[in-house]
Amino acid sequence: MYSPLDAAGIITLPVGVEPGSDLGAMTTGRLLGVDPASRIVQVSVLGSDPVWVPAVPAIYRQGGAVRLLRSPLDGGRLTACLGPLDEVLPVARGEVVSIDAAARRMQVSLLGEVHTLRYNPSTYTVGQFVHVQRDPASFGRPYFVSGPDGEAGVIAPPGPGTGQENAGQVETKTVTIGAQWSGSWTGSRWDNWNQYRSDYGGRAALYQGQGYGSPNMLGLAVYGDQIANLQARRILNMTARLERPANGSGGGGGPAVLQGSPHGGPAPGGGPAATGATASVVIQRGTVAEVALPQEMFEPFRTGALRGLALVGSTYLNLFGSDRAGAMTLTIQYEVVR
Repeated sequence: MYSPLDAAGIITLPVGVEPGSDLGAMTTGRLLGVDPASRIVQVSVLGSDPVWVPAVPAIYRQGGAVRLLRSPLDGGRLTACLGPLDEVLPVARGEVVSIDAAARRMQVSLLGEVHTLRYNPSTYTVGQFVHVQRDPASFGRPYFVSGPDGEAGVIAPPGPGTGQENAGQVETKTVTIGAQWSGSWTGSRWDNWNQYRSDYGGRAALYQGQGYGSPNMLGLAVYGDQIANLQARRILNMTARLERPANGSGGGGGPAVLQGSPHGGPAPGGGPAATGATASVVIQRGTVAEVALPQEMFEPFRTGALRGLALVGSTYLNLFGSDRAGAMTLTIQYEVVR
C-alpha cells in the first residue's frame, strides 16, 4: 500500500501481501506425480513448472485433471489439491504372477509393480487377469483381489429362487485349472531327485516308481481350493492333461497312475497321502496324454475332500509339473445354480 507521507519520509505504513492477479480460490491443473507416503501430489497449471502440494487422498490418474486450491495472496500460489476431476473406478485389472494357496495370498502385477494381496475364493491360474480393489484413502493402493476378470457382475437367475422347487437356473460350465504346486516325495524328503535338471522337469517334476538308483518315489500335484470354489452343484467330467519329458526316465509308456489326494498345499509333511479309485494312462517320453478321472473322484473334489492328485504307479517315469504351462491341468465340466 502506498502513501504520500511514506514518500516524504514522514511515516512508513505497513505493506501487506500483494493479491494475486486472479482472485478465484480454485483452478484446474494436471497431475504429474503422486507421493502416497508424504500425501502430496505434483501438479502443473497451463504448462507451469511442476509443484508439489498437499492432497486429499483419492485415486488419481497420471496426466488427469485435478481441482487445485490457491491462495488469494502470494500471486495465487497453489496450496492444495482437492481431488481428481476424472472418474477413476476403485477396481483395476491385474495379472496373476504366483499363488500361495496355503497362505491365501497371490502376487499380482499391477500399475508397473508386483503386489502381494489376499484374494476372494474363486478359481485362479498364473497368467490370468483379475479384478483388484484399490483403496482411495491410500491414494489407490491395491489391497484385495475380488475375483477373476470378467466376473465383476453377477448372473441373476430368471426367477426369484424360493427353494428346491424353484432353485434358479442350472448352467453347465467348463473350466481348466492348473496345479498350484507339484513335486516328488523320495521316501524321506521332497524334491531331491534331478531337481536341477530342467529337461527332466526340474524341482516341480512328478516321479513315480524306482529306477537308476533312486528310492521308490511318489509325485503330487495340488490344486488348493480351486475346485471347491467353483461351488458346483455337480461335477460331470474331469480330465487330467499329462506331459512327459523326453529325458529323465527309462523307455516304455508306463503307465502313469493317478490317485486322489487330500493335500491342497505344498510339500505336506511325511509324504503324500492318496486314497480311492485310480486312473492310468500310457504315455511315451516327449509326449502329451489326457486321462479321464473316475466318477468316484468327482464328489470328493467338489466338496474339497480331495484337493490334489498323487502319481502312484510302480513303473519308473517322470512328468512335468506346475512350472510347465499346460502340464498337470484339470479340465472340469460341472453344473452350477445361478
